[in-house]
Amino acid sequence: MANAVAIAELTIGDNSSESLQLAELSPEITKKLSADETNALQAKIIVSNNALSAAGQSVYRAAESLSQIKKLVKNKQWVQLTNSNILRINGRVARDLASAFDNWLSKAQIPESALIHVSARTLAKIGKVEKLKQDLAIGLIKQGNGFKERDLSSIIKQSSVQKRLPELIQQAISTSNQMKDSEKIERFKTLFIENIKLKQKIKVLEAENIELKLNKTSQSTTKSIAKKYTGKKSSLKVAKT
Repeated sequence: MANAVAIAELTIGDNSSESLQLAELSPEITKKLSADETNALQAKIIVSNNALSAAGQSVYRAAESLSQIKKLVKNKQWVQLTNSNILRINGRVARDLASAFDNWLSKAQIPESALIHVSARTLAKIGKVEKLKQDLAIGLIKQGNGFKERDLSSIIKQSSVQKRLPELIQQAISTSNQMKDSEKIERFKTLFIENIKLKQKIKVLEAENIELKLNKTSQSTTKSIAKKYTGKKSSLKVAKT
């Protein structure tokens, strides 16, 4: 048991200092473990981390190889190959990985272990969006907390709204310039009424927001007082005993 870490080092393929770094386990985790059990735990963590890193490396290397295959076998033949049983991977996934590698993955500095948290479909879709959105997606992937297709959709949606605002303003100006004076007057009346209604709605929402904040503060204060009271009560009990 004492040599568990050494055995783990021998059984894993990657012996880099980063992959073999011992986990800094807090006393809370190891307080019920003996020295031998703590040693064994550290060994298992090393093996697990290296297996995850190896999985990420496999995804990257598979994407790279598939990209090279795609350059040799193009168009219909590429689709036929990926849909056959020759490759040990689903056809769509194979094409997505090759696409991702060609469009951005080969140039991005991403920890390979982070790739296991992202689907091949999402990796491929990242390569289809514009550079700014792509950079935002890559930044989130680098954090290693996972990145789903809905996360990418959210980035695209937010950027689209920001981008469309100047276009909408320009369209409104153009439409206004083409209107007759009588139409402008009629539209102005309608917009004036709508503006009053919107301002009223904003006031109601602001009032509701303030009320929610006050309720939240009140609840927090009540909990704090209750906690202090409970603490004092426990202290009094201990003092009496």
